[in-house]
Amino acid sequence: MKNYVSILSKEVPGCLVLLFVICFASSYAQDKDDLSIYYQHLKSAGIQEAGRQESMMSSYLYRINAGGWETPGTWEADTWHNPSPYVNNSEIGYSSANGNSGGWGGFFTEKSRVNASLEDMEWDFPVANGSYIVSLYFAENPYTFQTIGSRVFDVVVEGKKALDDFDILRYSGDNFAAGFFVSVNVSDGNLDIDFITEKGSSLISAIEIAPGSINDIDPFINYNAHGLVFTVREGVELRIPLKAIDFDSPADSITLAGGLPSNEVPYELYDYGGGVGELVIKPGYNDASGEFGYGLYVLAEDENGILTDCNACWAFGEVIVLDTPEDSAVYRVNAGDWLPVSSPLTPWDEDTYSKPSTYVNSAAIGFATASHTVMTNPTDAPSGVFFKSRVDNSFNDMTWEFPLPDGNYIVKLYFVESNFNLPGQRVFDVAVEGAVALSYFDILSETAKNVPLQKNITTNVTDGSLSIVFEDRVANPIIAAIEVTYNGPVVVPPVAPELDLNASNANKQLLREVSVKPNPVQDRMTVVLPEAIKGEVSIRLFDSNNQVRYQSADASSFEREEVQFYISQQIPPGVYYAEISDGVSKHYVKVLKR
Repeated sequence: MKNYVSILSKEVPGCLVLLFVICFASSYAQDKDDLSIYYQHLKSAGIQEAGRQESMMSSYLYRINAGGWETPGTWEADTWHNPSPYVNNSEIGYSSANGNSGGWGGFFTEKSRVNASLEDMEWDFPVANGSYIVSLYFAENPYTFQTIGSRVFDVVVEGKKALDDFDILRYSGDNFAAGFFVSVNVSDGNLDIDFITEKGSSLISAIEIAPGSINDIDPFINYNAHGLVFTVREGVELRIPLKAIDFDSPADSITLAGGLPSNEVPYELYDYGGGVGELVIKPGYNDASGEFGYGLYVLAEDENGILTDCNACWAFGEVIVLDTPEDSAVYRVNAGDWLPVSSPLTPWDEDTYSKPSTYVNSAAIGFATASHTVMTNPTDAPSGVFFKSRVDNSFNDMTWEFPLPDGNYIVKLYFVESNFNLPGQRVFDVAVEGAVALSYFDILSETAKNVPLQKNITTNVTDGSLSIVFEDRVANPIIAAIEVTYNGPVVVPPVAPELDLNASNANKQLLREVSVKPNPVQDRMTVVLPEAIKGEVSIRLFDSNNQVRYQSADASSFEREEVQFYISQQIPPGVYYAEISDGVSKHYVKVLKR
C-alpha cells in the first residue's frame, strides 16, 4: 500500500463548499458561453490596464489565430503560406489541426497550430517593458485520433511554467475549447511563450496579449467540467489523478480538495503536496447511480485562498456508477500483454513493461513475458488473453492487490505453458486472501503444452482489498490472465444488540439528509428538511454549464419540515443541481426537470 502524505476528510470544509458554489456563476474556465463573459471576468478579477480599462478588446497588442486563416478585426492569421512572424520554425514543422466545431471560442479555436518538428514551439513578441495579460486557447478535435495521454506538453511564459503536463483531452474532453490567462512583467523588450512537448506534440489554437495585470492568479487544476466526467462500475475503485500549478505562487502553497458534495459514494482525497494528488472514489454494490450520475468536484487553492472568479482552479463534473450484478466481472487483466481484449462491460486490461497493471506489486521490476501458440481453448476466457503471459523473474513473490468492497468473489486464474515440456519444470504456490489455494501448482500436470487451463477460487473480502500471491517453488510463477467476479455480499450472522446501545448520534447523522420531491419535477418542488426549522430557506438551481437558472427563498416564522417552491416553466428539461440553504449550512441534491 502507498504511504500517503495527507488524507483530507470526506467532509468537505464549509468554506471550500461555499466558495465552490459561488464559483458556479463566475469562473471563466468552466463557462461554455461566448467570450463576452471572459471580458467581464477580467474586469472583476482586478485587472489594471495601461490606458483604457473599460475597453479590454481595443487594447490588444497581438491576437494570433494560430493555425488558422480567419482574421476578423485585429486578428492575425498563421498558415502555411502566411505563417506568423512571431513563431520559430514558422514553415518548417508546420502542421494545422482541426479544433472545436462548437461551444464558445468561435473561429479562433476551429484551427490550431501543431508543432510537428522535434524542437519546442517558441513564440517571441516584441513589446515595451511593462505588465501584460497573456490569454492562451486550446481545442482538441475528436477526429484527430488523439487519446488521453497521447498529447502532453508544458507551457512556459516569460520563463515561468504556466501549464505542467497539460493534456487538452483530460482537461476539456473532445471538441471543447479551454482558455487560460496569466499576468507577466517584461523587462527585456520581448514576451516569450514556449510550448515544450512531453509526449506526442504541442498545440495552440490562439494567443492574445494585452497591457494590464492581474492582482492574484489562482492555481490551474488539470480538469474542467467537460473533462471531469467518468463512468465506473460498482465495486471498481476509480482513481482520478489531480495536478495543479500556480503561476505566481510556490508549489508548496497549493492545497487540493474534491469529492462528492452529497457524500453518496465513499471517497478519499489524497494530497501528496506540491499540487499533486488523487481523488479515489470507492462505489459499493448498492451505489449504482442510474444514467444521471453523481455530482463530482475538484478544487485547488493557494496561500491566498480561492478567488470566486478564479480562472481554472475548480471543476464540477459527474461520475456515473454502473450496476454490477452478481456473477459479473469486476476486474479483468490480460497479464503480460499489450493487447487490450474487448469484452462486454469489463474489458481485459493490458499489462506490459511500459504500462504495467496498477494492481501488481512487481510492475516493471522483474517483468518478463512468455509467448504462446494456442490452438484450442477450453476455458471461459477469450483466446486473445493467451497470446502472452506475465512471468515473474524477481526474487520476491508476485503479488496482486485489487481494491474491492466487502463481498464474496470468484477469482478466475488462467494459465498456459509453452516454455517447458514436462511436469515438474515449473511449480509454484498461489495464495488468495492469505490462504493457499493452489499448493505446488504445476500447469503441465493438469493440461498439455499450449493448452490453456482455468482455476476458479472462491473467497471473500472483508478488508477492502483482495490479494493474490504467486510464490516461486521451481522456476518462475506465470499467469496469462486474471478475472475477479462478484459473487454476492458477505452474509454476517445476526448479533443481538446490547440493551444499553445508544444510537442517538448515529440517528442524528442519518437525519442530516435533505431531499426533494417529486424528483423528476415539473412545475413545483418540495424540499424535505432533516428537522423542523423556522426562518428563511433558499434554493438555487444550477444547469450543466454551472449557470444559475432559478433561485427563490421562503421566509416563514413558523417551524416546518417541508418547503414548496414553484419552478418556472421557462426552465428547459434536463439535469440540475439544487443548492438548498437554511442559513446555517448548504445541501446539494441532483434534480431532473421534466
